[in-house]
Amino acid sequence: MRGRLAYTVWSAIARRAFRAYGYPALNVVHLFTPDRHIPDMLRQHGAQVGDDVEMRGPVRFTNAGNQQGACYGNLSIGDHSRLERDLFLDLQDRIIIENNVTIAMQVTLVTHTGLANSPIEALYPFSHAPVVIREGAYIGATVTILQGAEIGRCAVVAAGAVVTNDVPSNTVCGGVPARILKDLKA
Repeated sequence: MRGRLAYTVWSAIARRAFRAYGYPALNVVHLFTPDRHIPDMLRQHGAQVGDDVEMRGPVRFTNAGNQQGACYGNLSIGDHSRLERDLFLDLQDRIIIENNVTIAMQVTLVTHTGLANSPIEALYPFSHAPVVIREGAYIGATVTILQGAEIGRCAVVAAGAVVTNDVPSNTVCGGVPARILKDLKA
C-alpha cells in the first residue's frame, strides 16, 4: 500500500507541474522520482513502456511534446529492458528501444539537429530522424547516438562511442565516430 500511495503522490505532483510549466517541469520531478515509479510515470505521459522495465533516475528529456498525457509519445521501450542513470533523451523524433536492451549510465540519444539562430544554419538546416535500438543490444556508458542511427540486434556499442551511422547486428563498435571493431558471429 505504501508504494501505491507514493506513486499516487508523485503522479499528482507530475500532473500539476506539467499543467503549470509544461514538459520541462517533469525533468525536475524526475530528479526525485523513485526508480521503481519511473516506468509508470513515463506511461502516464504517453510513452509506450513494456513489462519488467528497470530504469534508474534521473532521466532527462528535451523536445518532448506539450500535450498533457502525451508529451513522451515519441518514446517506446520494450519488455525486460534496463536503462541506467543519467539518460538524456531527445524526443524531437521517435526513440524505439526494443526488448532486452541494456543502456548503461550517461547515455545520450539525439534525434535532431537544429542550429537555430546560428550563422551556419544555412549549411546545416534543421533535420530529424528516429533512433532505433534493436532487441538484445548493449549500449555502454557515456555513448552518444545521433539521429537516424539504428543499433542492430545483439550489437554492442563500446563506452564513450559516438554513433553517427547504423551498427549491424551481432557486432561490437566503438570510437569517435564509431566504427566496427569485431564481428560477434565468428
